[in-house]
Amino acid sequence: MAYRHVASLLFLSSVLAMLAPGLCGAAVPALFILGDSTADVGTNSFLTNSKVRADFLANGIDFPNSRPTGRFSNGFNSADQIAKLMGFRRSPQPFLYLVTIKAGLRRPKFRGVNFASGGAGILDITGKELVVVPLSEQINQFATVRSNLTAAMGATKTAIFLSKSVFSISIGSNDIFGYFATNSTVPKEQFISILMTNYETYIKGARNSKLERIWSKLEENSQLLGYPHSEYCLGHILSFRSRIWAIQQLTRR
Repeated sequence: MAYRHVASLLFLSSVLAMLAPGLCGAAVPALFILGDSTADVGTNSFLTNSKVRADFLANGIDFPNSRPTGRFSNGFNSADQIAKLMGFRRSPQPFLYLVTIKAGLRRPKFRGVNFASGGAGILDITGKELVVVPLSEQINQFATVRSNLTAAMGATKTAIFLSKSVFSISIGSNDIFGYFATNSTVPKEQFISILMTNYETYIKGARNSKLERIWSKLEENSQLLGYPHSEYCLGHILSFRSRIWAIQQLTRR
């Protein structure tokens, strides 16, 4: 039983990256990362009452200058690795940091935002008692970023800018942890269905229309299977639904 649960966690916590045409091997204007502790680069350090923090050693012991940065890691994490593949030095700064500095969201060299929060989940109830930023709020924060970009660049340039950017989402494992930790009586298949519905609802914009145009643009290009001129290009793009299907097969065994 245990190995099946671990396998489910690995499926759900894996990154789903959506790429627009020509991004691989070309300049990516910005990277936007949403998720949980697998991608958090310091968000929770700005949440005074959060019970899930990583701003202390030995976190960061292998990071440059051996300092804790709020990453739940001894060094760089998955967000940093994705950023490096896209041509950046590391992950963009946390949203909660950027809003504290002057022109943080309107800098001339704006390169993206990291919204990921350790302990967060697809469901708002996941990690609520820990004081974290759930996916729904991360999407609201992105809406704030988009508003700032529109004010600085104009609607048309912002739309083009975002359509050429990369969006990465790494979330879901904490929802699964919570399901088993609380000995939930909800059938496994039903719980997975709830996760899938909430995820699709958030991303496709049924409740968050601010993301709808961007998502539709990304969906148009979801058939792309890679670009031969870039050895770093993602070989394929898996839909969240296909990941859920795999999890359903695991939980039925």
